[in-house]
Formats: sequence, structure tokens, C-alpha cells
Amino acid sequence: MDDKAAQINTQDENVSDENKAQDLAASIQDLIAKEAYYLAEKRGFSPDYELQDWLEAESLVLAQSPL
Repeated sequence: MDDKAAQINTQDENVSDENKAQDLAASIQDLIAKEAYYLAEKRGFSPDYELQDWLEAESLVLAQSPL
């Protein structure tokens, strides 16, 4: 493989890795949003707890993550 082909292959791998990272981040954010919804639902959707719900959901989801 010549240098140009190797460079293109490396760039393709970098793009693929970036896409995987973006997909993972989106999946984690979706899980956090769902968990925050369930926490809010348990409280009867009382207002003014959105941030608390999000932070608690984030903590719960990330604690279960293998990252």
C-alpha cells in the first residue's frame, strides 16, 4: 500500500471511530433522557426538578456503563 492509500485508510478509520463515538454518546444521552423521564414520572411530574432528575439519571446510567 502506498503512502496516499495508507493516509486515506487512516482517515477513514478516524471518521469511523468518530461516528462510533457520536453514536455511543447519543445512545447514552437517550438512556439518560429516558431515565430522567421515569424519575419525573415517579414524582408525578412536579415542576422545578428537571435538573435534579437529569443529574440523578445521568449518575444512574453512567454507573451502569462499562466505560
